[in-house]
Amino acid sequence: MLSIPLIYRGAEEELKNKTILAISGLRGGVGATSMAALLAEALSQKGASVLVVDLNDSDLLRFHYDVSDHQLAGWGSTFWHGGNWFNQLVFIDENIWLLPYGSQVRNRAPINAHTINSIVEIIIKTARKGIIPFQPDWIIFDMPHHQGVIKKALHWCDLHFLVCEVDFAANILLEQYDFFDHGYLLLNKFNPQHPLGSRLFHSWGQEYAQRMLPVHFLWDINILESLSRGHTVLRHAPDCESSKRVYKLAQWCLNYRASTVI
Repeated sequence: MLSIPLIYRGAEEELKNKTILAISGLRGGVGATSMAALLAEALSQKGASVLVVDLNDSDLLRFHYDVSDHQLAGWGSTFWHGGNWFNQLVFIDENIWLLPYGSQVRNRAPINAHTINSIVEIIIKTARKGIIPFQPDWIIFDMPHHQGVIKKALHWCDLHFLVCEVDFAANILLEQYDFFDHGYLLLNKFNPQHPLGSRLFHSWGQEYAQRMLPVHFLWDINILESLSRGHTVLRHAPDCESSKRVYKLAQWCLNYRASTVI
């Protein structure tokens, strides 16, 4: 299993200096990975330093930053061998570093509750000790959608964004969902012209009023096209509606951080 390296004297930082955000989908295919990549870039463009971590064995997060699947093995290859996870970091720009899961390796770490909780704990503890190449203001975990797999790991996080589409299946799943204390709903691919979706949107606004983020995302072909080009939509279509909305979401995150970090 991955080890936590020895800490040199005087390197410790106070725990409150980093904000830990988990992003997961209510189910698969709702765009949680796209939201993680997009928010990380929006925060970086607002001056925050971000470490974004892919905890999915699909290993898709890297493609939002045009990182080849042959470039590095990823944390999944070193988990069982006692390697240092930060040796697998990929520099994206001056404010973003990516830790991919990795796909081109044998004996990869299985995605289960034990693995996810262990790697989240190791990354947070190591980063908070100040021994990685940079000091992130934010650590964003792109997590699997299975609640049983991530539930324990969420206790390490300050925030959890649950990404979901506005449809009847989501309505059923939300009724069964056990929310994290600081869990918020991030609606994606919303079509206001769809009658059922519009009714659910207004219903959720009342039922989940304290959990609904003030920013939601419409269905946007630009987000789909941006992945094929190896960029987030902020670079592919900087003037589109999704780009404008993610800056608003990033500002909400920064305001949240300002209200909780002394």
